[in-house]
Amino acid sequence: MKRMLILGGTGETGSWFARYFKDKGYDVAVWGPSGKVDVAERLGVRFAHDLMAEAKSSDIVLVSQ
Repeated sequence: MKRMLILGGTGETGSWFARYFKDKGYDVAVWGPSGKVDVAERLGVRFAHDLMAEAKSSDIVLVSQ
């Protein structure tokens, strides 16, 4: 399974990408500057508390606004 980190993943567009890639079978983590862990929980994905470690272990890093 591919691991994906979405920077800006707690926003509207990032949340769309998180749902899309989760549905495609990716192991998705999201991060947002406001630290909205509840958004990640609602999407059923992980919140990246340790951004650097998550980025290093991801196959794909997507940046969303």
